Amino acid sequence: MVILFPSVFGRTCSAYTGSHGEMDCKQLSTFNISQWTTCVRVEYVPIVTMGKYVCDNTTANYCNYHCMSEDHDILESTVYDDCSCSSSDGNINYNLPTQCYTPSGTECSWYNDCFHRKFDCNDTHIGDALEFATTFCNVYSKNFDFFQTMVNNGLMK
Repeated sequence: MVILFPSVFGRTCSAYTGSHGEMDCKQLSTFNISQWTTCVRVEYVPIVTMGKYVCDNTTANYCNYHCMSEDHDILESTVYDDCSCSSSDGNINYNLPTQCYTPSGTECSWYNDCFHRKFDCNDTHIGDALEFATTFCNVYSKNFDFFQTMVNNGLMK
């Protein structure tokens, strides 16, 4: 199932010039109240959702990724408290580097440089998962040639 995210929701996220990483409070027609949306590169949504969601305009460079989908995998409903906002909340910009919104999957520093900067994971089980992900990524990267040989020889799928 593929759900499409509109490429432009308003003042902060232009489909072609974007405002990378900027969050804005938007009222979407499929939800009861306003929620946070994040301006991301169109490549980001299918990567982080493993192809489940994509932006509606594939020729655009940017689209908004809404909180209820990003954090709860919900496309229509009541907005949860952690995603809700009001128009007076304004915009938020995490000032994350551009590459944070289109992770390559091969750069292990992404977990600390990007994920950790946006989400405070210290002293939580998510912090432990972040440490594990970074460690696993580094092991995989160091042994990429070995894994690639295994795949090429049909020993791994």
